[in-house]
Amino acid sequence: KKLLLALVTIVGVLVLAVVALALFFDVNQFRPALAERLSTALGRRVEIGNLRVSWFSGGVAAEDLVIGDDPKFSTDPFVSAKSVSLGVDLWPLVVSRSLRVQSFTLDRPRLSLIHAASGAWNFASLGGGASSSDKGTLGAISILVQKISIVGGEIDVRGLDGGSERRSYKDLAATVSNLSFTSAFPFTASAKAPKGGTLALEGEAGPVDLADASATPFHGTFTVKRLDLAATGFVDERSGVDGVLDFSGTLASTGTAMTTKGKLSVAGLQVLPGGSAARVPVEIDYASTFDSKTKAGRITQGEVHVGKALAKLTGDFRTSGRMPSVRLKLVGSAMPVVDLEAALPAIGVTLPPSARRGRMTRC
Repeated sequence: KKLLLALVTIVGVLVLAVVALALFFDVNQFRPALAERLSTALGRRVEIGNLRVSWFSGGVAAEDLVIGDDPKFSTDPFVSAKSVSLGVDLWPLVVSRSLRVQSFTLDRPRLSLIHAASGAWNFASLGGGASSSDKGTLGAISILVQKISIVGGEIDVRGLDGGSERRSYKDLAATVSNLSFTSAFPFTASAKAPKGGTLALEGEAGPVDLADASATPFHGTFTVKRLDLAATGFVDERSGVDGVLDFSGTLASTGTAMTTKGKLSVAGLQVLPGGSAARVPVEIDYASTFDSKTKAGRITQGEVHVGKALAKLTGDFRTSGRMPSVRLKLVGSAMPVVDLEAALPAIGVTLPPSARRGRMTRC
């Protein structure tokens, strides 16, 4: 009983000591050094608001985080968040006033992604101040981030369609675990697209390319549901392309060469200005390659299904310049005209009533 009483007393004293430290310890003393350390690691200006210890969640809460953009793209923030939780090792913070940051959770951040006509992204220069041998220390601060989480975020995308209009992807949720500069790490991400629709990506990325973050290799599965093509910001509204897309497939990139494979279905497809929506869904099983240096790609496998009608699809595309260029070849044989006719309005073709029976021998 005496031993138990002694243990309870010791625990009580420790709890009181922690409470006292929580009341009188000012973690804001680390704010300038932490902002400097993050600025050095990211190669971007970083501003951090008030810091406070969150003892029960085992971390430090930060207010008003701002990460500056590459000045070549914008003077507006690249990332801004009203609230950020830093996962820290509390024992060194208490006994030696040493701040060891292990994780970040951004609550409702806003990210701005900008694509230049040259093909460069504004996030490509992130991490320019880091190196694979960097131990991440600065005075009493140690940063070895193992996990990054985003909750309720929003992404603004601009420049992919050659214009300046921003397209917003909301309810962004993302997690990166076991983050490393020297090995692959798992990630998940999901978001809601403009005008409805959802996107989900899961896979592995890394090691991080410190010279160009956009060249970091990755592979994973990608799922898209009910995506409005005209509202994505990926398609120039003058192109006439429209429809609602569903997609399920895989993506893999070495950093420069990307391969994709999967199945997509488009309802209400329209591909030319002045055309009208197809009255039946168009389904495509395909595989493609793309080189980020030359900005050129090709379709290595393609099967287009329109009802019972089947055609083979081949071609190539290029994304350099202000507007993408596409060259496609569609070859079909013994295609039922009844099925095909319902899709022809997408390319501005309408068959006369007398031609709506029989089969298309070759097109």
